[in-house]
Amino acid sequence: MSMIGQLIQLGLNLTGKKVNCVYGFKIGGVEQYKRQVVVTLTEDETGGGILSWANPEGETILITSLIINLTTASTGAGTADFGVAAAATTLSDTLMDGIDTNAAVGVFDIVEDEGTNGVGAQLMTSGQFLTGSAKTGDAAGLAGKAFIEYTKIPS
Repeated sequence: MSMIGQLIQLGLNLTGKKVNCVYGFKIGGVEQYKRQVVVTLTEDETGGGILSWANPEGETILITSLIINLTTASTGAGTADFGVAAAATTLSDTLMDGIDTNAAVGVFDIVEDEGTNGVGAQLMTSGQFLTGSAKTGDAAGLAGKAFIEYTKIPS
């Protein structure tokens, strides 16, 4: 029996409110890693105020999944955008556009909830950020977690 790939690393790093998990395979001599990060959402209405996560790799990565678990809805009507941006405080809607943060708590992802401008998976260069921003209305009271999964692009 032959193996298609070889499991090469499994790690879990608990740092404050963030959970980082790294796993990967070696296929055809090339290491392929998927990494998962959990980030706590905040209730700030400025650009990048709900989520601002910097690319930690120093090279281009591919965001393969973004799941927003909204555990507490905002106290007032509002929507939020999530996407790859040039700066930590820049609104971007390239992954999810116009998530209703007041209607109900729930789980939103880049497959089912991309909205008008979301494109699913997206490349993110070394200097970019994944941001979540109040698009309209109020983010006060909002609470939850963002589950980010990405693949490091081999150079």
